[in-house]
Amino acid sequence: MLKPFEPKNSVTPFLQTQRFVITTIKTKLSRVRYPVWLGVVVVTALAHKLIYLTGFTSSDLTTKPFIQPDSRGYYEPALTLAQSFQYHSYSRTPGYPALLALIYRATQDYLPVSVGNVRLIFAIQILLTSLGCIPLALAILRLTGRKNLSLLGALLWAAHNAAMYYSTRVLTEALAAGLMCWLVYFVVMAETTRRKRWLIAECLTLIILILIRPSFALMPIPLALAQMICWWFGAARPRKTATAFLILGFVLVLPCLTQPGWALRNRLVEGDAYYCRLSTFGFWAYTIESAIDAQNGNTPRLAEYHEEFDELLLTTNARQMDALYRQRILQRLKSEPVAVLKYFAINSLRLIFPRSPDAGYKPALSKSFWTAHPWQEKIRYLYFLANSFLELATTLACIFLVGLAALRGFRSPGSGFLLISLVSIIYWWLIHANANAASRFLMPLQPLLLVAAGSAYTILKGSCRQNESP
Repeated sequence: MLKPFEPKNSVTPFLQTQRFVITTIKTKLSRVRYPVWLGVVVVTALAHKLIYLTGFTSSDLTTKPFIQPDSRGYYEPALTLAQSFQYHSYSRTPGYPALLALIYRATQDYLPVSVGNVRLIFAIQILLTSLGCIPLALAILRLTGRKNLSLLGALLWAAHNAAMYYSTRVLTEALAAGLMCWLVYFVVMAETTRRKRWLIAECLTLIILILIRPSFALMPIPLALAQMICWWFGAARPRKTATAFLILGFVLVLPCLTQPGWALRNRLVEGDAYYCRLSTFGFWAYTIESAIDAQNGNTPRLAEYHEEFDELLLTTNARQMDALYRQRILQRLKSEPVAVLKYFAINSLRLIFPRSPDAGYKPALSKSFWTAHPWQEKIRYLYFLANSFLELATTLACIFLVGLAALRGFRSPGSGFLLISLVSIIYWWLIHANANAASRFLMPLQPLLLVAAGSAYTILKGSCRQNESP
C-alpha cells in the first residue's frame, strides 16, 4: 500500500532563526511602556535639531541665516525692555521680545545677538518644540485610543523640517509652535471631557499666543464658534445655556480682549491706540497689489510696498492706516477679483512647499557638487533634503485625510474636533496666503494638522469597517 505524499518541511534553520529573532524583538518591544516610547520620541526630536547645528561654529550662530532680517524687530525692543522696563514697537507684539528680555536679564549680557545669548535662546526654543511631542501625542491618543498612531504623529513632529530650522532662528515660529502643541491638547481635552479647567487653560494659552503673533488675534472667533457648535449639537452633549456662556467667556471674550487691552496700553503710554501696525489689512493690501503686478507681467514690487508702509508709520495713526488699507482692498477686489483669487491660490501652494536645505535644491542637480564635495557634506545635504520632502509629504497627507473625513460629514463619533480643526485651518490659510507666504508661516499650524489627521484617519477607518460589516 502506497503511503500518502507528505511534503518535506521547507523551513530551513536560517528561516527558523530569523523568525525566532523577529518574534523575540516584537515581544520585547511590546513590553516597553508607552511613556518610554514617548521619551524616545522627545530625545529623537532633540537629536534631530542638534544634528543640524553640528555643521556650524559658535560664531556662525550670530550671523545669517540664524539672525534673520526680521530678528532685529524683536531683539531691539527686547533690549530696551530688559534695560529700562519700557517697551515700544509699532510692528511687533510684546510676547516674544518679553522672552528675549528675560534671557538678557538672566545672562546680564546686553549684546542681543552675542554667542551666549543666542545659544540660550536656541536651547529654550529647541526644548520647547521638542517637548511639544508630548501634548501632541497625548491629544491623538485621547481622540483615537491608538498608541501607535499617537507615537507616529509625535515622531513626524519630532522630525519636522520647519520645526528643526526655525527652532534655531531668532523668530517667533518656534515659540508659537511649541505653545500651539499645548493649545491643541487643551482643545482636545475640553472637547472630550467638557471640564471648565481645560477651557481656562485654552484661554490662557490663546492670550499668550495673541501677544506673540498677530496671526492669532482673531483665532478665538473660529475656535469658539466651532466649539459651541460641537458642544451644543454634538452627540451626548447637554443643551445647557451655561455651556455656551463658558465657551463665549473663556475662548472668545477674554482672549479677544487681549488685542484692545494692548491697544489701550499703547494709547495711554504712546498716545496711539494700536495693537500691531503690521496688520493683516496691510499684508492683504500689498498682496492684492502684488496680484495686479503679476497679472500685468511685472515682478511684485514688495520693496516699494515696504517703503510705503514705513512712510505711513510716520504720517498716520493706526486707525487712519487701517482705513486706508481697507479702502484699497475693497477697490481692488471689485476691479480685479480673478487676479486676486489666482494669486491667493499660488500663495496657498507656497505655504505648503517646504523650505529647502541651506544650500538650496540646485546642488542635487549639479554634478560638481557630488564629485567635488566631501562625503560628510553630501550625507548632510541628503539628510536635510529628505527631511524637506518628508515635511511636504506629511503636510499633503494631513490635508488629504482631513479633507476626506470632512466630506463624509460630522455625524460620526469623534468628529467634533475635526470640525474645530477644519474651521481653524481655513482661518489660518486665509490669513497667511499673502504675498509673504512661506512654509515658515504654516509651521505653528502643523501640530493642529497632525492631530486632526490622526482623528480623521480613525474616523475614516471606522467608516470603512462599518461599510464592510454585513
